[in-house]
Amino acid sequence: MASTEINKKEIFEITTVLKGMAIILVVAFHVFFALKDRTYYATCYYLRPFRMPVFMFVSGYLYMMITRDKYQSLKPLAYEKYKRLLLPMFFLQVIGALENVLINLIKFDSIDSLNFSLKDFLVNALFYPQASFNGYLWFVYVLFLIFIAAHIFRKYPVVLFLIGLGLYFVRMPLMFDLNNFRLYLQYFALGMLVFHYLKSAYTKLPWWVYLLVVVAGIAVNSYYFRYTPWTQRDDSFLYLIRSYAGLLVMLSLAVLLCRFKVAPARWLAWMGKYSASVYFLHMPFYYILTVYILNDGIILKGVELWGYSLLTIVVGIGGPILLDKYLISKNQFLGMLLVGRKGSFVFKDWWSDLLHKIHIVSK
Repeated sequence: MASTEINKKEIFEITTVLKGMAIILVVAFHVFFALKDRTYYATCYYLRPFRMPVFMFVSGYLYMMITRDKYQSLKPLAYEKYKRLLLPMFFLQVIGALENVLINLIKFDSIDSLNFSLKDFLVNALFYPQASFNGYLWFVYVLFLIFIAAHIFRKYPVVLFLIGLGLYFVRMPLMFDLNNFRLYLQYFALGMLVFHYLKSAYTKLPWWVYLLVVVAGIAVNSYYFRYTPWTQRDDSFLYLIRSYAGLLVMLSLAVLLCRFKVAPARWLAWMGKYSASVYFLHMPFYYILTVYILNDGIILKGVELWGYSLLTIVVGIGGPILLDKYLISKNQFLGMLLVGRKGSFVFKDWWSDLLHKIHIVSK
């Protein structure tokens, strides 16, 4: 029993470090939208296979370790994942729409000039998340769908993996973001498979094996990246090779960092614990910095470019963490709406309590 607890602690440490590394790359990737630099774009594109496959793999692994046996039927799992994923996504879509309306009012100073359609907003938010005001939240929408599929095939992770691998090469509709669903399903299933067959055995290899995997993975990713760095499709066979190489690199790095207890492991684990908050909220901080404080669309080169990028990444990560630590974590309602956090909050009870307080004040 003690050994199981030690393994769980070790796994949580490795997974939080993995999430810390991946969330840095997510924020860094989103920075390039404000930049006009080919080198920065190429760097982000090179690192793309190191990001989302990692999040999906970790989610699949933790699903098997924590969630699978917790829910015997699909309905309670779907409801729980709705609260954790879709509810904050829809709420932030509304916030994004309101922000867009306010910006247009300030910019055009006329209600007639507003470029907003309630119908389009609802259609995009519900059916086409990547086309919505906060399109970067497509990931949680896809993750919700994958959780549903995973629970249906929870006893057959091999079958789910083979389905995901096959769907990877089949173009699917944009509706419900099924095109991204088919790209990332296999990585979630792979995480399930690793837990099912290996548990934590992959963390027990000699340190030089992980170092060799890191070097080999970077070499493979670099080799295939040089062929079509600008036109390589996400569903190409070469990109699939790069994605698996990137996943192995990140996993091996996380194991090495945790094994040697170096300071970066502690910093990454700290960021990994807030990865959900950073993912949901980094873009508002990004907009505040680039659109409202700095000059949006500026063209930078050299040291200024990388300094600007670093500043934006720091704000994109640090802002949500501070907001979570000093505000969101102290309010269950905000935690539920903004980052899908669990809690004892019940909307019906909150509403009744609010009405009671209003009644008392009105007397």
